[in-house]
Amino acid sequence: MNGVHQPGARFCESDTGTTDGITLARAAVEGKRHVITDIAVASDAETTVSIQDDDDTVWQMFLPADTPLVVSFSTPIYGSVGKAVKVVVAQSTSTCYANVNGITINN
Repeated sequence: MNGVHQPGARFCESDTGTTDGITLARAAVEGKRHVITDIAVASDAETTVSIQDDDDTVWQMFLPADTPLVVSFSTPIYGSVGKAVKVVVAQSTSTCYANVNGITINN
């Protein structure tokens, strides 16, 4: 079991962006949903960080330049069945990072 209290496959993804921010996507899985439990992001530019359920923004926050943000969601963010979830750092001037942890569960 996990923080979601359902059996499933845990995932941990990370990526680095350069001058255009970054979109870190967990690909859709037919008949399953992704649940985001934690994120960690940083950018060298003032920007916004958002979580998207497919293309719909479901969570968003301002991120000051050079100020890492780490969030462990006490209420995890559930994606829709059969849809991708994304962590988006909207912009950077040279470097940004995105990390996401979660679980993929049956619908």
